[in-house]
Amino acid sequence: MRSEHRLRRRAGVLGTGVLVIAALVGCSAAGPAPAPAPTSEHAAPAVDRDVAQQQMVDAVEAVTGRLGGTWQPRTGPDYLEDCRLPDGDQGAKWRYLVTRASSGDVTQDVTTTEDRWTEQGMTIDHWGTADRPTIVGRGGGRTDSVRLTVSDGQYAVQALSLCFPGDADADF
Repeated sequence: MRSEHRLRRRAGVLGTGVLVIAALVGCSAAGPAPAPAPTSEHAAPAVDRDVAQQQMVDAVEAVTGRLGGTWQPRTGPDYLEDCRLPDGDQGAKWRYLVTRASSGDVTQDVTTTEDRWTEQGMTIDHWGTADRPTIVGRGGGRTDSVRLTVSDGQYAVQALSLCFPGDADADF
């Protein structure tokens, strides 16, 4: 009798499992599948190299324009580096770094910049100290990241573009 009882229990569990799977398959066939969620910071919509570069430049100019002063390019905006596209293929992204040889009201400048990035849908990372902070905005769909760094008497703004198809070592 015990083996017959075990057999019935296993059949019941198996039958329930089959019904659950059938229900799930039926539900998934009822409509279009949702778009997969991005799995990393690089999983942004496809963008071409010119658009990626312009969006990165715009992000830097938005910060430097609000902070005012004279800014000097240090890297880019036409400096390329490697990245990986969401599908794992080789990609490239632009890097742009500018500096200003003076600082202002650090607390106000950082807060204003952070507030603007938050309005644009970015998440903010905080590094450094209160008198030498670095804030990094990620997301928002227009750049991989943009950062404001304060050091001794100097501001730096750097942005990385979204990753686009291509090879940073190839002659663009």
